Amino acid sequence: MPEIKQALKQYSDRGVNRIKIEFSGGGDSGMINGITYFMGDKNVTADFVYQWKWDNTQQKRVLEGTIKYELEPIGKEKRTPEAVIEQFAYENSGQADWWNNEGGCGEFVFTYDNETEAWAYELEIHIYVTETELAHSRSEVIE
Repeated sequence: MPEIKQALKQYSDRGVNRIKIEFSGGGDSGMINGITYFMGDKNVTADFVYQWKWDNTQQKRVLEGTIKYELEPIGKEKRTPEAVIEQFAYENSGQADWWNNEGGCGEFVFTYDNETEAWAYELEIHIYVTETELAHSRSEVIE
């Protein structure tokens, strides 16, 4: 079974029916901004992803709370299901016009169908475009 199917199955087995991945970039680089997990309309990201916060006293990030579900590593590299999904999204985003300095952004939304027991995704990409307009022009002969 391909790694993306293994990753998504672990989420559906735990009740997740939608996963939203947001990405953006420009000037030849881009990144995944975040992944959000849903059970129905409820955001359950904190059940799957460790939450960190900045502690001013210690001057470092500290773990806040615990997660509800530990997922199994996937493949020879023992990657987390989240890392597998991130890589899939990154590789299939078309780099969202990241070679254009203005860049682009978008999102993958994976949706699980309980009846067919299958995952599908929709990809939406927005490309930033800056338009210019001639504001002034002049030509003269200097004598």
